[in-house]
Amino acid sequence: MAARESVAEVSAHDRLGHDDGEPESATAQLAEMVVEAAAALSGKFQPQALREIIAEQAARLLGADLSLLYGVAVEDQGRPVRLLASSSLSSTFAAQLEDLTGTSSLVLRAAESRRVEHAVVDQAACERFSDFSALAASMAPCWVLAAPLLSAGRLFGVLFCAFGSRSAPFQEILPCVRALCALFALALADAEPAAPARTRPGSVDYVGGASTLEPLEAAFREVEWRLAEERRWLRSVIEDFPVAIAVLDERGGPSLLASRRCQELCGGPHPLAVVEIGPCALLCEPGGRPLLLPEMPLVRAARGEGTTCKELWFRRTDGSYVPVVVSAGPIRGEDGAIHGAIASYEDVTIFREIERLREEWTSLVAHDLKQPLSAISAYAGMLSRLPESAGATAWSQKILSNVRRLDRMAEDLLDASKIEARHLSLERRPTDVRGLLHAAVELATAERPDRAIVLTADEDVPPVLVDAARMDQVLGNLLLNAAKYGDPSAPTRVTLSLRDAELEVAIENRGPGIPPDELPRLFQRFQRLSSDRSRSRPSGTGLGLYICKGIVEAHGGRIWAQSEVNKTTSFHFTLPLTETSPGHG
Repeated sequence: MAARESVAEVSAHDRLGHDDGEPESATAQLAEMVVEAAAALSGKFQPQALREIIAEQAARLLGADLSLLYGVAVEDQGRPVRLLASSSLSSTFAAQLEDLTGTSSLVLRAAESRRVEHAVVDQAACERFSDFSALAASMAPCWVLAAPLLSAGRLFGVLFCAFGSRSAPFQEILPCVRALCALFALALADAEPAAPARTRPGSVDYVGGASTLEPLEAAFREVEWRLAEERRWLRSVIEDFPVAIAVLDERGGPSLLASRRCQELCGGPHPLAVVEIGPCALLCEPGGRPLLLPEMPLVRAARGEGTTCKELWFRRTDGSYVPVVVSAGPIRGEDGAIHGAIASYEDVTIFREIERLREEWTSLVAHDLKQPLSAISAYAGMLSRLPESAGATAWSQKILSNVRRLDRMAEDLLDASKIEARHLSLERRPTDVRGLLHAAVELATAERPDRAIVLTADEDVPPVLVDAARMDQVLGNLLLNAAKYGDPSAPTRVTLSLRDAELEVAIENRGPGIPPDELPRLFQRFQRLSSDRSRSRPSGTGLGLYICKGIVEAHGGRIWAQSEVNKTTSFHFTLPLTETSPGHG
C-alpha cells in the first residue's frame, strides 16, 4: 500500500504544467488525472468503499454534476441494473434511480455495447431512455454519458455521469473517461475475493484449514502479499494506460516501466530500458542528434528538473522517426524526496503533416494570387497611358477577368473552410435538375464556344430538394475541368439518369486521363493533379473538387471519378430523390 502511495503521489509544485501559467498538454493533464485517481484508490480493498470513491473521483475529475455507479447483470431480466454508489444523491432521488428495469436504459445500452455511450437530455431522450425522466426533473442536465468498467473482458459496472452547460464537450473528455474507467475497473477487479490459487501466505487457508505459522510471521506474510498485489496493480495501470507514459523508479536501483502505447511509439523498448541484446529506440533532438543520458527528460526529472511540452524525436530501430512532445516531472514521497520520475509522450505526426500542408497552401496561394495581381497592375498601367478611345475597353475587360479570378479563389478558400468546419449552409428548394443542367451547359458553351458539349437527360425526372446555386457551382467546376483537361476536338458529354431512389449526373471527356495512383487523392484539399506530364501544373487553389465533394455530400449524395489513361475521364455524382417527388413516394 505504501509503495503505491509513494509512486502515485506527485507534489503540487511538480505538476506537468508550465511554470509561467500556460496550460498543460492534453496528455500531461490526462496523466496527472490518472495519478490523482490512483492515489485516491490506493490502499482501498473493501468493495463498497472503492465504489463510493470511484463515484466521487469521477464527478470531481470529469467535472460532472452527478456521478453514479451501477452494477449490471444483463442476464437478469427481473432487475438487471442496481445502483451501487453515487457522488451526491438525496434518498428520494436515489429511490427514483435505484431500479432501472427498462430495456431502453442508457446504462444497459453501455453494458451491452461495451463502449461509452452519450446522449443530449431533451424531450426525445427522456421518452427513449428510462433513466432520463427522473434525472431531468431533478437537476436538468445538458447531456449524460454511460461508460462500462471493463478489465480482462469482464464487466465490473457502468459509470453514469450527468453534465451541465459549463462542462467540457464529450469529445474533449472522452480520453479521460476511457482512462479513468480502465483504472476503476482494475481497482474493482483487484478488490474481488482472492481465488484459491492466490491464497495469501500466512493467512487462514481458503478451503478451511487454519494457519500453522506464528501470528507475527503470518502478519509479515500478509504485508508482503499486499505489497506484491500493490506492485502488480500499479504495473497493470501503467502498462494498460492508453497514453504513452514511462515511469522511472529509483528506489532500490533504477528500473523503468513503460505503457504499451509508449512501446508502440518507440517501435520496441524505451530508450532507457535495459535490454541485454539488440538495438533499442533513441530519443533525439529535432534534426536527429541522439540525446546523451543526462539530457533525457526522465533522467533530468529524477534530478528535480521538469520538462514541459518539449519537441523531440523517437528514432526507431528501423531508422524511421516519430515526432513527439515530451513532458516529464519528478515523483516525490511524503517527505519530499525524489523517488523517480514520470514522462508522457504525445505523437504529433499528424500535426506536423497539417503544418506542412499549411505551409504548402500558403506558398501556393501566395504564388497564385501574385499572378492576377501582376496582370491587374500591368493592364491598369497600360490603360492609364492610352488615349480614351484606344483599346480602353479591351484592357478593362482583362482587368475585370483577373479580378473575377481573384474573387473565385477567395470564394474557394471560404467554402473550403466552411466544409472543414461543417458550417456549409444550404437553401434547399424543389429544383428542376434538367433545367439546371441546360443552364450550366449554355453558360459553359458561351464562355468557351470552341468546346462542344452534348447533353442527354432522361424524361420524367422529378424535382429534387437542392440548393440550386451550390449545385450550379458543382456543375460549373466539373464542366470547367472537362474543358481544361479534355481533348479540344472531342465533345464533353453530360448525362442525367434516373436510378431507383436517386439521380445521377455524369460528365465525360476524352483526354490524357488520370493515372490510377492519383484517383484516390483527387477529392482531397489542395490537389492540383495534371494528367499531362508535359504540361505545367494548372492554376488555381486545388480546392475545386474538394468543394464539389463537400457540397454533394451535404445534399446526401455521392461523388466519384473514373478514368482510363489516354481514353476517357468521367465524373459522377448522385442526388437523393425526396419522398415527395412524383412517382417516388
